[in-house]
Amino acid sequence: MPSRPRRLRPALCMMFFVSLPFYLSAQTAGPSPQESNTAAQAATSSQPGRSEPQDPQAVHESATVMRATTRMVVVDVVATDKRGFPITDLKAGDFTIREDGHQQELRSFSFQRPAETSVATLPAPPAPRLPENIFTNVPRYKTDRPLNIILLDALNSTLINQINVHDETLKVLQKLPADRPTAVYALGDKLQVLQDFTSDPAVLRAAVINYSDHASQRLKNPVGDPISQAFMLTTLPSLPALQAYLRFTQNTVSMGADVRVALTLDALQAIARSLAAYPGRKNLIWISAAFPLSLNIDGKTKLKGEAAGRDYSRLVERMADSLMSAQVALYPVDARGMSELSFLAASGATRNPYGGNYADGSGVGLEPVASDLSDELLAAHETMTILAERTGGKAYYNTNDLEKAIRAGMDDGAIYYTLGYYPSNKEWNGKFRRIQIKVEPPEANLRYRIGYFALDPEDYAHEDSRRRAHDLIQALSLETPPSTALLFQARVLPPSEKTRNKVLVDFAIDPHGLSFRHDDDGQEHAAVKCAVEVYSKKGEPLRTEASDITAALKPEAYQQVLRTNLPCRAAFELKQGSYFLRLAVRDERTGLIGSQNAELTVGAK
Repeated sequence: MPSRPRRLRPALCMMFFVSLPFYLSAQTAGPSPQESNTAAQAATSSQPGRSEPQDPQAVHESATVMRATTRMVVVDVVATDKRGFPITDLKAGDFTIREDGHQQELRSFSFQRPAETSVATLPAPPAPRLPENIFTNVPRYKTDRPLNIILLDALNSTLINQINVHDETLKVLQKLPADRPTAVYALGDKLQVLQDFTSDPAVLRAAVINYSDHASQRLKNPVGDPISQAFMLTTLPSLPALQAYLRFTQNTVSMGADVRVALTLDALQAIARSLAAYPGRKNLIWISAAFPLSLNIDGKTKLKGEAAGRDYSRLVERMADSLMSAQVALYPVDARGMSELSFLAASGATRNPYGGNYADGSGVGLEPVASDLSDELLAAHETMTILAERTGGKAYYNTNDLEKAIRAGMDDGAIYYTLGYYPSNKEWNGKFRRIQIKVEPPEANLRYRIGYFALDPEDYAHEDSRRRAHDLIQALSLETPPSTALLFQARVLPPSEKTRNKVLVDFAIDPHGLSFRHDDDGQEHAAVKCAVEVYSKKGEPLRTEASDITAALKPEAYQQVLRTNLPCRAAFELKQGSYFLRLAVRDERTGLIGSQNAELTVGAK
């Protein structure tokens, strides 16, 4: 059983301050580690290992993070007229917001539209080069336009659909203007960043061309050939034989769907975390041929077979909350189009493609196939619509023009209003709350997220230990996109006499993303985990180093931390060689995570 972090005696509780000036821009300054006299007033303990912090009692605001009871809800609103053109002259007083029927006070308001200058169409200048040994997860891509993310979903798509999506995506990128900052991700058994944000269409096209489609082993029909999919069902000799076969395959397929649900939710959560610190609206165009989730309006999940007992509600809530917090609008695009339905219509639902029908006893026909496919499509389209409405996006299905659907998702929301309010209902009980927005003139068409889950950020401290461990393992994966939900800079120093022949990783964490608890002792308390995963140059995991920091800051030290950073240090030994490092920090009360990759070469001593 992991040990609890111990609190050191005050006389021994010296907190070092790493002089890494924390800028939320691309500028950085070279650091020089030193001890701070002011820091001596802070009572802090650092216990290496995978221990869990003590349970917190309450969350206290830092300089920019509000208490959980006054958490701001941010809603992006796309307003169009009857012809579909953006409405650009609305004022704050034109909007009325209600939550579960109760009117809310508008506390923040802004109007977002791309700059109408030729400068905006030019590629963004390269970010300044970081000093040697300095790494950061602070976003370095700057733009005044909404960001677009194309997610190519191979995990939930047949090989035939993937080929079609590949071609249609290239068509979109072939005509993409040079003022559309876009990134391309791919989802298989893991999430990959094929290309980070760029406004260069040629770079995006190269990333898609170099990505190889592959058959998902989690699907019942990885290739996607409707003839082969129907062959077994249509040639079974009797209805009892069909029923027995369906019972067997349903359980097998449901277990595959169980894995796909978990991987898909993890991927969407990771994308939300990676986009958290990028300002403004983000359009996530998720192109998939099979949506493993089957949601009802309250976010409950439904699976058939042996996986029917799984409850993904909590994971769906967390994923939706992360997307909301990161201002990510989801645009699901069904890659199946209408091809499979048209095949069934052309073949006939009561006959199999090899001749015969019910009457001549040569097979049970395509009717079960048609029924199963119809149910699957209806559930998928319902889920697509719910996810889009939940995040303020739009779903596209029942169309073979994938190029048009992808382009529509990228074009949507370039002009929008951002509204913010503090809910009058202070009970953060995790339930879904509906948002209703009206505007004058009333004939305007509005699209926005229909609601959110009222999750209390401090509840993460009471999450299942396996879920917490899973989140940290995912953050420490070299292949997962770096997370920006908690910003930091880090200096990685190789072994030397000054470091006592150890590798030193000095983290400087942005305190404004942390939750501080104000206790009766008059001090501000925070609980943070910092971790380093060491990989070989081949990407093989070698070792994990983790420390728990429990800070108790007197008022003067707390103010200094807000002006600088909250430090954390990892020290460990490594043999001579070259390594990849994955750096991660996590607020143990809210679960906010920051991560970034680094490189290190250890020479001969």
